[in-house]
Amino acid sequence: MIAGPVPFLSSEVRFHGRQSGAELRKVWFASALMDVAVAILGVTSLFSVRLVGDLPIAEILMLVLLPFLLAVRGRMIFRKELLPIYGLCALWLFAQILSDLSHGMTAPQQWMRSYAAITFFSFDIMLMAALTSGSTRRKLIFLGAFALSSLIRVRFFPLPVMVDEPWKFGYADGVINSTLLVSCFFYARRRNAVVVLLLFGLIAINLFENFRSPLLFLFVVLAIVIPVIPERIGNLQLLPRKGSALRVISIVAFSLVAGLAARQVLTWATEKGLSGEEGREKNESQAVAGSGIQFLFSARPEFPIAIMAVADSPFLGHGSAPNEPRYREMLNDMLDETGQESQLESDLELMGGLIPVHSFLLQAWVSAGVLGSVIWFYLLALCVKSIVRVAIVLPPTAPYLTFLFILFFWNIFFSPFGSTERLTVACTILLMLDLSKSAQPMPSLVDELHLSGWRRGRWTRQRSGRTLTLGS
Repeated sequence: MIAGPVPFLSSEVRFHGRQSGAELRKVWFASALMDVAVAILGVTSLFSVRLVGDLPIAEILMLVLLPFLLAVRGRMIFRKELLPIYGLCALWLFAQILSDLSHGMTAPQQWMRSYAAITFFSFDIMLMAALTSGSTRRKLIFLGAFALSSLIRVRFFPLPVMVDEPWKFGYADGVINSTLLVSCFFYARRRNAVVVLLLFGLIAINLFENFRSPLLFLFVVLAIVIPVIPERIGNLQLLPRKGSALRVISIVAFSLVAGLAARQVLTWATEKGLSGEEGREKNESQAVAGSGIQFLFSARPEFPIAIMAVADSPFLGHGSAPNEPRYREMLNDMLDETGQESQLESDLELMGGLIPVHSFLLQAWVSAGVLGSVIWFYLLALCVKSIVRVAIVLPPTAPYLTFLFILFFWNIFFSPFGSTERLTVACTILLMLDLSKSAQPMPSLVDELHLSGWRRGRWTRQRSGRTLTLGS
């Protein structure tokens, strides 16, 4: 006899008596269906159809799945940790409509695309909450399938930019994410030497290809997840106590040292010509701007231009499709000053007078005003908290999660928010929320990825009451 109601698609179900086997198979089948669903969503996230704008196939599937999931998994979708995020998405949409109304709503196709992007982002978060809440395995299945999909796309359906720079705009995402997922398998078994070799392999490839942002991220991952300095030697505590302010400061210090090391390695590789002639010229031309933040802005010149656009209209923004060519002219002047190649005429022909923005945060602020940016400040704080938690707890998935969260932190400031990012950002948000509310270290990647009822006894039988459990 069943000891209580059986929640549909539950992460853990307990049974007693003769009916346990049949009920267990039903729940296992439902769980397997959800695994397959997130894998399909991951594979189809990078392939789009053209409607008003590019709509990923995964989001078309989402429109089919979401009404059903709202009915059967509504508790997961509207859990209290997600309510502020839904509220801020609604505030973002309201701010965008208000901004467009103040500018006359002169470009219907553009404001429709803006509203659809915000709405679909909210729906994507709901979908991920329904399918992956409480299950690290499913989140990793989605992200692994997304990495596989990126490799398939660049191999068989490459865009022109992927042909021109096949590593940076093609294979890098899939190879880096897949390798880091594999590294977690060894990290869970404390085989840190293998993890270090895999990370150094990725660092070497990005160094030769002159792909600098993942080079920085990978150095920081090394500094955080590999215990170069032991926690203690005997009774001597070498590192500050976990959870203390000094421990957080030490994590920041390690990350800064790793960043400086990455910069020095890049400088050395540039001097030796390891990145090729084109990479050497690019690095040297940007180094003319200076070091630190000046070097960063020379590599992301859209950032200071977007800051100027925010300063010009901080409260209402510039609307969904502002035709203001002067900002592109300012970008062209900035590139000329640093000796970098500029293509003003072709950019104006391709992009019109759209303000150049290369940032999740500033993209929302420029188009929707300050109210549209609040959600990204909220997620930025959640991201910092998650990086610190991973660095302190060091779960078996630490190499991958550290990279993923650092990448998300970077993207909030320095990457455009497009259709292919919506589902991955939604999955990242669920990872951060589940990590922040967990009182214990996250489950082992081995336990998460294997249905080990056949091997490791994940389906646990207890003689007293014949309790059976099924992992999420």
